[in-house]
Amino acid sequence: MSTEQNSSNECCLSKQYGNWCAGEDLSSYKNHEGKQYCIFHAPAEKKGISRAEFNAKLFNRIEKAKRKNAECDLSGTIFQYHISFGSYKPSNPFPKVNFSKAQFESADFCGVSFAEETNFEKAVFLEGADFRQASFLDNTNFSSTVF
Repeated sequence: MSTEQNSSNECCLSKQYGNWCAGEDLSSYKNHEGKQYCIFHAPAEKKGISRAEFNAKLFNRIEKAKRKNAECDLSGTIFQYHISFGSYKPSNPFPKVNFSKAQFESADFCGVSFAEETNFEKAVFLEGADFRQASFLDNTNFSSTVF
């Protein structure tokens, strides 16, 4: 079945994370079993796109969720570089977002407004995260998060 999944140009982790990445661009990386990953789930050094390209796709996904008033599922995403979410201030808050099991090199959430449910369950911040002056206006889950 995994060969079929790979040949259908789908991320090998798509089903594990609720199929949210189905249809996303694939990285050129294949693991030792020949399974391919989308750019969001590919190992940090194997994404095959620049930091700017990755960030553009990421922020486009967040903005699309905002326009639809829907959850932005980013569960399992591997953030290769330091990333700043500083544009999501109170006048432009995050939509409902799922960062469960995501891995961040380092992240800046300084002054960010989370106006909806936010899930960081089992997320890992390798070099740390800055949440100074961030506001959480609804249910936020940091269960088993590693800083």
